Amino acid sequence: MTDLSLAPVVTGPSEISHGAMQLSLDAPQNITALLPHPNCLDAVNTILKSDLGLKFPAPSEVVTNDTLRLIWNGLDHALLLGASAPLAPLAPYALLADQSGALARFTLTGPDLAEVLARLCPLDLRPTAFGPRRSARSLLGHIDALFVTSDDEGHIEIFVMRSMAQSALTELTHAMQGVAARRSAAL
Repeated sequence: MTDLSLAPVVTGPSEISHGAMQLSLDAPQNITALLPHPNCLDAVNTILKSDLGLKFPAPSEVVTNDTLRLIWNGLDHALLLGASAPLAPLAPYALLADQSGALARFTLTGPDLAEVLARLCPLDLRPTAFGPRRSARSLLGHIDALFVTSDDEGHIEIFVMRSMAQSALTELTHAMQGVAARRSAAL
């Protein structure tokens, strides 16, 4: 079987700048999908709290500790990101699936972040509407994506299926170019 984690995520640069915006791309490691079995959320939360110091995230929530993030990814579905964690105790109560080779992560940074994403996404991703440590599933152009914020208002992470990374890169680059051109024309 081919190890996707060794293959390039996209052809071309993994960092792009247009105007005041920067976009970087990587293939994050140590991503585990966590889906509690029916009626097992309490058991999952007990184990998460005792073993990892986390709780299963509420809708649109990102829960963190020193080395891990648990990101809401949909109804009864979360992604655990970070250093390897002891997950064996969760196995009887949840589906655990390694997603490390399946996802690509874009990090968009800069003051025009909301304007760039407004060209591609129907969500209001301005910091006043989509605050710190939040997550949401939506479209990035025509691509299904997960949008994640941290405590820093100046950047957002966008997770897409690895097979859609090249298309997402094209969409994000064009939006960045459009915003940068509009900013420079206004000067």
